[in-house]
Amino acid sequence: MGEALELIRGWGFRQKTILTWVKPQIGMGHYYRNNTEHVLFGVRGKLPTLRKDQPTAFTARRTGHSTKPDAFYAIVERMSPGPYIELFARAERPGWVAVGDEVNNGRQIDAVLQDVARLPSWPVLA
Repeated sequence: MGEALELIRGWGFRQKTILTWVKPQIGMGHYYRNNTEHVLFGVRGKLPTLRKDQPTAFTARRTGHSTKPDAFYAIVERMSPGPYIELFARAERPGWVAVGDEVNNGRQIDAVLQDVARLPSWPVLA
């Protein structure tokens, strides 16, 4: 978590909260049997919050490896105006900039982030 915070701060974002995805089925683990995943939510610039009633935890079934559920994207889109960026994305999503090894049509992450850096305000997910 510490490295993720350093990363988004280095790109000029401010962490606003941590969203916790609670998975109803228990996963694997060496220390604990994991059934949660955490996502940093941060912004750059001054963006309004669209709602004031969203808890930070949500429950959704597991999806593909390291793939966030649709419920996650719905929460972000309800809470904050776009544009949206997902770091470490597994797939493209309409209305979002997806950054990750499996997306971007082969573009390097740094090149995508340079494009993003030109915009004054942006929610980010890491």
